Amino acid sequence: MLPEAATMLMTGVVVLPQSASDVELVEQFKAGDEQAYNEIVRRYSSKVLTLCGYYLKDSDEAYDLSQEVFLKLYRGLKDFRGEAKLSTWIHTVAINACKNRLSSLRRLFFRRKGYDADPERRRQAPGPDEMVLRTERRAAVLEEIRKLPEKFREIIILKDIQDTSYESIAKILDINDGTVKSRLHRARLALQERLKARGFS
Repeated sequence: MLPEAATMLMTGVVVLPQSASDVELVEQFKAGDEQAYNEIVRRYSSKVLTLCGYYLKDSDEAYDLSQEVFLKLYRGLKDFRGEAKLSTWIHTVAINACKNRLSSLRRLFFRRKGYDADPERRRQAPGPDEMVLRTERRAAVLEEIRKLPEKFREIIILKDIQDTSYESIAKILDINDGTVKSRLHRARLALQERLKARGFS
């Protein structure tokens, strides 16, 4: 353990200062110091979580994946040779984990939609980059729906998200079928305008 990277208390507990370098932390972890790993997690957890959130657009999925990333880091740190910066290595591990998760979600989506059974549909399936763009658009759609006036927001949620029938929507909102269709049309137009303003077609 490097003396300049830690302070020994009388109890024998090692206190790792925030000023310890990444290189020092890695070396301390390789020497068996678990607190060094905890400091690495503290230092990079926010960045990893933000990155996972950017790719997955789901806070729960992002949190779960960030935990998996740090588990991979824990298992791989002893083999880390410092050929790249620790931050670069962590960033690479996180990005690969995100892409793998997106690929898994993509395969699950295709199985549910019948792509696996149809080679032609599989060839036409979107790639990882397109899946990321679709995920970003989905997040934008949900965000803009929340900003719509209540009467527009509720009817879009009922029809376009929950796939409720026109008849059921009419009963839920206590309006006739014609009003349901006209209000839904106006709500969709309002949502489209909001999305266009954000660069989504």
